[in-house]
Amino acid sequence: DFIVTRKNPLDDLTALRQLELVVCRGRAVHKPAPKRNKTVDALLDPYLA
Repeated sequence: DFIVTRKNPLDDLTALRQLELVVCRGRAVHKPAPKRNKTVDALLDPYLA
């Protein structure tokens, strides 16, 4: 399993918000659109800044 992002998440963790590709159990999902949880996003924002 792996993900692909346009930018390097090691340089900027906010890159994890814009996924280009997700491969899970051998299945590829291009341009995934996961559901967002505003509460979780707000809690994670301080770590992504």
